Amino acid sequence: MDTEKLKTLALAYLDANRGYWYGAHELADGTTYEPGVDFIVECNPATVLALIADVERLRNERDTKITEHVKDLHKLICVQAERDELRAEVERLRADAERYVFIRSGGIYIEPGDGEIYVATDSGAYCKTDEEFDGQIDAAIEKEKA
Repeated sequence: MDTEKLKTLALAYLDANRGYWYGAHELADGTTYEPGVDFIVECNPATVLALIADVERLRNERDTKITEHVKDLHKLICVQAERDELRAEVERLRADAERYVFIRSGGIYIEPGDGEIYVATDSGAYCKTDEEFDGQIDAAIEKEKA
C-alpha cells in the first residue's frame, strides 16, 4: 500500500474539486478531468482496511508502550520507597553501633537490675524501657563529644 500516492491523489482531488468529493473538473483545453477516478481506484476497500489495520496496530503499540512505562514507573517508585526504608534502617543501625562502641569503650557503666537497667553516668539513671536506655547512652555520647 503506497500511502504517499494515496495522500497525493486525495489532496489533488480535493484541490481540483474545491474540497468536494464529487464532480468533474474542466481543464483549460476544454477536456474534462475527473481526479476522483485515480483516487477511487487507489482507495479501494482493501486499501482502506489496510489503513485501518495500520492505525489499530499503531494504537496497540502505543498502548503497550504506555502500559510498559507505567509498570516501569511503578517499579521505580517501589524501589525508591525501599531505598528510603533501607536508608532509615542504616541510620538506626549506625546509632545502635555507636552506642555499642561507646559502651565497649568504657564510656558508660551499665548494671542490669530487676526489671531495670542502671546506667552509671554523672547523674545515674534507672531505665525501664529500651528507649530510656538508648536515651541515656545517647546523652552520654553527646556529652563526651561536647
